[in-house]
Amino acid sequence: MTDSIKRKGIERLPVLGNRLYAGRLEAELQKATRELATRAPSITVESMLGLVTGYRDNRRYDAALALCDIVESIDSTNTSAHYLAGTVHERIGALTEALDLYKSAGRGTSAQEGVRRVEKGIQERVDKAKELRDSKKTDDCITYCTGVLEEDHRNVAVRYFLATAYESKANLEAAKEQFGIILAANPKYTSARAGYDRVEVSLETEKCMKIDK
Repeated sequence: MTDSIKRKGIERLPVLGNRLYAGRLEAELQKATRELATRAPSITVESMLGLVTGYRDNRRYDAALALCDIVESIDSTNTSAHYLAGTVHERIGALTEALDLYKSAGRGTSAQEGVRRVEKGIQERVDKAKELRDSKKTDDCITYCTGVLEEDHRNVAVRYFLATAYESKANLEAAKEQFGIILAANPKYTSARAGYDRVEVSLETEKCMKIDK
């Protein structure tokens, strides 16, 4: 049973931007699998979820996420696994991922509290990024947004403010890259599309000016 669990888990290892790496997750998964093996043949989904809680509380976040993924591969409808994965993502600052997981965890009180909590956290980050950008504290905005995105790489609104901050600093390649990341995830993000097109025109103009010289 543990070999099957391990194989399924490795196939579905979650990767969170720069925060968690597949290699580290696989190492933690191997540890988790060995611990599960010591409990065979009495392994149950409930006992695995108990291990997830222990890993999370001991800050073994990689192992907790890997084990949640194993549980979901066995029982994709297990809302407890979604909820626990949400709590782990929230603790490491990956709030957008946490929000999706809490929403998929059903309509229980804890899950709904999680939704409200991370929605508030996401909005606070967006408001702070906008405030820094609008007050022309461009360097501070870039530093702040970069820090947020290291934890929550799916926060599209913060990434948008980072792109516009780069654009205002005339760092057009960096701005184009950030607008492009947004559009890859959400092609209908009209402000990002306008920003991307605007930066491309500026880059082309720069290129032509260099040729003329």
